[in-house]
Amino acid sequence: MTRSFAARDLISLPPLTAEDAFALASQLTTEARAARAPAVLSEHVEALDASRGLLSAQLVSRRAGPGVDLQAAVVADRALDHAWGLVRDWLGAFHGLGDDAPRASEIAELHRFLFGEGLGFLTFKYHAEWTASQLRVDALRARRNEELVRALGGGLFLDRLLAAHARYGEVLGITASAPVANDTKVREALDGVLDAIREYVVAVVSTVRRDRPATAERADRLLRPVREWESTPRPAATSVAPPADPAAT
Repeated sequence: MTRSFAARDLISLPPLTAEDAFALASQLTTEARAARAPAVLSEHVEALDASRGLLSAQLVSRRAGPGVDLQAAVVADRALDHAWGLVRDWLGAFHGLGDDAPRASEIAELHRFLFGEGLGFLTFKYHAEWTASQLRVDALRARRNEELVRALGGGLFLDRLLAAHARYGEVLGITASAPVANDTKVREALDGVLDAIREYVVAVVSTVRRDRPATAERADRLLRPVREWESTPRPAATSVAPPADPAAT
């Protein structure tokens, strides 16, 4: 039998829901831009962006609620903004200590991912803001990052943030109990994201040269989101749906 060298056959990914795939693709594109990935990868980064955009649209059309209680949304939005501000100020204080801070390199990495672009995401329209918040919450829920935050005494800040984020999603009507796996269009969009991730992994690996250790270090950083991915089980009532924007904050 002829051996296949297609990315789908070469790269095995961890089990991913549609929401997981959206988050992972977002983390990969964020890391690619932060690490200034070489130009040879730009086409694959754009493909990741495009595929997750298609998946986002399908999830929104499948799950977004028909209306939003604007008064409740304003209250929940302000609570989420305040919670993120507290986390930013708390983590930023440790980050400001530089190398004098305990676990300084881990703090710097987490701060860069969460707040490398500031708090501008809190000005997005409701559903887009929730999605940007969800991507950061996913990072904080990763075992290593949650352990770091709690070890440094940030448990109260984290718990308030998680509660505010969950309430915001409820108010916006983003959560739904219907499984996305039964939706053909979502399934097709999910397959597109998974294929884009696999092709990106292959492309990154192809940039590694044995006589240039720096290329291996760069690839390790670019693929870190895949290597460290931990899919945190969520009840059906709190599953994630990427952005829609029925109203402005």
